Amino acid sequence: MRSQYVALIKRLPTYAALSKRMITEARLTRKQKVTIGAGLGYLASPIDLIPGIIPILGQLDDVLVVLICIRKVLRDFDQDRADELLAGEGLTREQIDDDIVLVKETMKTIVKKTASTVLNGLSYVGRVAVGKINSLTK
Repeated sequence: MRSQYVALIKRLPTYAALSKRMITEARLTRKQKVTIGAGLGYLASPIDLIPGIIPILGQLDDVLVVLICIRKVLRDFDQDRADELLAGEGLTREQIDDDIVLVKETMKTIVKKTASTVLNGLSYVGRVAVGKINSLTK
């Protein structure tokens, strides 16, 4: 699993280069360029669904949005030219799909583990509080 994260991190500059190529691609429609721009804008914006101040999740949601925007435009674009753009950056559609799945699954795992930890902590605090209350009422 660790190797998947390392590979994704190493591909991030390549995704940035692909995004740049896509924005300057003459055959992309205005709507497609706006989609790529929106993904990059989300990445740069301090206002996110999951703020960057939240470790790991705050960065993963940025990566996820950019990857989804890239994939959306590639699916809607001329497939031969899309393949050329990908090949020019040494990427494949499968890598993008795999990276999206990796980011989504990682985010789910983090949220589940965090929720479990918080619930366990609250349960512990509740037991301690009940114990203190019981000791005061004896």
